[in-house]
Amino acid sequence: MSENTFLVLKELRISNFQLIDRAVVRFDRGLTAITGSTGSGKSMILAAIGLVTGARAESGVHRDPGSRCIIELDVQPGDDRLEQWFDEYELPWDPIIVLRRQIEVGGRSRSFVNDTPVKLDRLKELGELLVHIHGQEGTPALRSTSFQLELIDGLAGTEKQLSEYRSAYRSWEQTSKELHRAMEEQNDPSLSRDFLQFQVDELDNAQLRPGELEELAPALTRAEHAHELIQALDHVHALIVEEDGPVQALGRGERELAQAARIEPACQELAQRLRAVRIELEDIGNELTTLIGDAEIDPTELQRLQDRSDQLNRLLMKFRVNDLEALIAEHRSLVEKLSASARSQERIVTLQEDQKRHWSAVNDLAGALGRKRREAAPGIAVQVTELLHALGMPEALLRFELSGSRPDRSGADTINALFSANPGRGPEPLEKIASGGELARLMLALVVVASGTHQVGTLVFDEIDTGVSGEVADRVGTLMRRTSQACQVLAITHLPQVASKADQHLHVSKGVDEHGTYVRIQQLDEEERLLTIAQMLSGKRTTKAAMENAKALLKG
Repeated sequence: MSENTFLVLKELRISNFQLIDRAVVRFDRGLTAITGSTGSGKSMILAAIGLVTGARAESGVHRDPGSRCIIELDVQPGDDRLEQWFDEYELPWDPIIVLRRQIEVGGRSRSFVNDTPVKLDRLKELGELLVHIHGQEGTPALRSTSFQLELIDGLAGTEKQLSEYRSAYRSWEQTSKELHRAMEEQNDPSLSRDFLQFQVDELDNAQLRPGELEELAPALTRAEHAHELIQALDHVHALIVEEDGPVQALGRGERELAQAARIEPACQELAQRLRAVRIELEDIGNELTTLIGDAEIDPTELQRLQDRSDQLNRLLMKFRVNDLEALIAEHRSLVEKLSASARSQERIVTLQEDQKRHWSAVNDLAGALGRKRREAAPGIAVQVTELLHALGMPEALLRFELSGSRPDRSGADTINALFSANPGRGPEPLEKIASGGELARLMLALVVVASGTHQVGTLVFDEIDTGVSGEVADRVGTLMRRTSQACQVLAITHLPQVASKADQHLHVSKGVDEHGTYVRIQQLDEEERLLTIAQMLSGKRTTKAAMENAKALLKG
């Protein structure tokens, strides 16, 4: 298998977590052994990986209760499945995926993927694609129906059928989402065809004209105050043209000056000036008469102006706009929505037909996929059972039961793995199996069988070798190393037979300084590794025989 075909955890950064102040753990490809005495803190590495991949944060995670706990994990993806997942949730994609989990002082948790905040369940979903942890506390991935089906598919050679099925299912799913949105829009009261038609008709009937309100305002003001205006004009008119008013007085003065001009010629100019003033006042009187006539208004016209003003202002308030131009724009928008509503109904009919067509294809392809799975399942179970025998479980028995179900993204099959490790007891569902160690070895056997055909993410085995020794322990180590050729494997172990087969060896220990107890995580070089394996064989006091045995294990 080429170097770049499977996913790899690259670096784990831990800050203020349990007994760890600060630690940087770098992981290599292949098999990594994690060793240390009981209680040394090996489980803290697993707990940190679990936390950064979506596990619930328990109380007491802070080493220093007054500071934030931060855990980061760098992951190098191995195929395009992860990129598809990032596309689906519209998250930024990078060649190195960075997961971050922050536990604040008050206990509030925040999760990030490539510096983008995500909900915890989304982080957990991604974490399940990246890491599978198996050990004495159980193997959650093994109990996952989708995980079991993926293993079956990898060994059954269903890649073509599964790809065709998922393409059809995505088409059905996308069409269903579009149909649901279209139906929601159609059922939205504000977008219903009848309501839109009512609004369009109302504005059509209003016969809106740009600038009408600006023209209407002064006309309405004059109409509403016509009586006051006429009174004022009449009074002024009377002052100018009534008997003994200025017009008649000026006329008399003009005549007297004309007579006086026979005696004094200068009076002639004054008479002309008086005549000009008299004519101007007469013009004013005539204009006043015209204005009085214009100011008189029919009560019917006043009512029409008031009704029109009320109608336009009511429409402005109803459609929540500030001026007539905006109301006219809203009218155009409603006309477009009404037209779109008619097209929407046609689109719904088309989407309903497409949905039926895609669903029919989904069911046809699901049937073909299910048949191939059922053909392959018994042979896969036999291979896994044989490996379990080699792993020190001579009475182990595995069987897969597949039954039909409503199609989902994995197909139309429900799978149930039935397992028994003891003679005289028939296979039972995995959730009824008590031993986490047995389930972990079952997981190891499944992954070994699937090696090279399916990517399962990074596997973490937590002391699954408990209770085995000698030749079986050597087989467990050999199978882990074989598995690590297809996927990255991290193994917490107390067995030198397993640790000796690792490509990388991490040692965890506890110490005490002025700040209290701390955990140290050390990557061992060749000499340190030899000594550690010898101590795993003989205890703290290493013997010459233990050193020779350790050398033999490492060479093997």
